[in-house]
Amino acid sequence: MVKQYKVDEVAKLKDDLLNKKNFILTHYSGIKVKDLTALRRKLRSAGADYKVVKNNLFRLAMKEAGYVSMENYLKGPTAVAFVKEDVGPIAKILKEFKKEVEA
Repeated sequence: MVKQYKVDEVAKLKDDLLNKKNFILTHYSGIKVKDLTALRRKLRSAGADYKVVKNNLFRLAMKEAGYVSMENYLKGPTAVAFVKEDVGPIAKILKEFKKEVEA
């Protein structure tokens, strides 16, 4: 029996996939919670929603939304930046964040 919260999460992810212009997949292993929270704030102020996702649920949402399978990218801890407008500034924030975390 499928748990209702999983059905609800797939529906929310599908809605984001259908209603946002773009999305960027990221992997977040080894990042401190405070750093992840700061990243979420930066992305939100730039017009993106950053969500940690379960790979299987995101895979189902993509299938329901009509996307091609991205099986190779959905491994390990995954988060998605759903972008409302231009993806350029969001990609720049993510790139800068990666440099900060690696330093």
